[in-house]
Amino acid sequence: MSKEKENKIHFIRLLIGLLSALASGFLDGFSYIFKGNFGLIQTGNLVNSIFSLINGEFYTFLTTFCTIITFCIGIYLAHLLEYKLKDKKINIQNLELLIIIILLIINISIPMTFYFDESVKLNRWIATNILSNCIFAFSGAFIFRSFIEFNGNPYVTTMMTANMTRLMAATFNKSIKKEDGEGKKAFSYLGVIILFAIGVALIYTYYKYSFIPNFNNDLLSNYISNFLLLVPIFIFFICFVLRIYLDKIENKNLTL
Repeated sequence: MSKEKENKIHFIRLLIGLLSALASGFLDGFSYIFKGNFGLIQTGNLVNSIFSLINGEFYTFLTTFCTIITFCIGIYLAHLLEYKLKDKKINIQNLELLIIIILLIINISIPMTFYFDESVKLNRWIATNILSNCIFAFSGAFIFRSFIEFNGNPYVTTMMTANMTRLMAATFNKSIKKEDGEGKKAFSYLGVIILFAIGVALIYTYYKYSFIPNFNNDLLSNYISNFLLLVPIFIFFICFVLRIYLDKIENKNLTL
């Protein structure tokens, strides 16, 4: 393989990693602001579920508990899918990405529940809000499995603690041990963290400056902000196309 082709492959893989981090940050911010839970990562939900259980907040506990269980089921099914298709000429990670896109499209149709008024939280759209959070968690499980490494480096698009740990390990290896390649690795992890933060900033900026919570019986107003999910859907679709292009460059001849 020529150096030019190798650099092109590395660039596309890095681009996919950065775009997936941007979409994940947007989704996590969206789910936290508009659904009241972290859609993609479950540590915060686990903490909130314990708090709500102790405080006797049944609705919040039920929502977070269902979200956590759905995420676990999603991880199990993703592993099962990978196991069943491991000998097939299928890009399994792209199949998982296609599932993510479909789940997010489904979530657009579910009315949102605003979490900024206790009476609304307790009395309106309880079932649909739990369903929406579960779909977020299920898609989060497949995001976790679909984006696990780029250019041979493990990373997580939804959990920045792991990426920060690897960033500082690579920084240490470069600055103290003088190991080759660790500088590029450190900048890659830094890029993932920054793009995730930008994704969160984008959705919060929309909420802070463009969005006014509406607690009236206007279902249309409840659907409008759901269409913001088209942003991460579009980003994931770009990742989907880039992976197909990458397979062609590497002559893998895989389906999807």
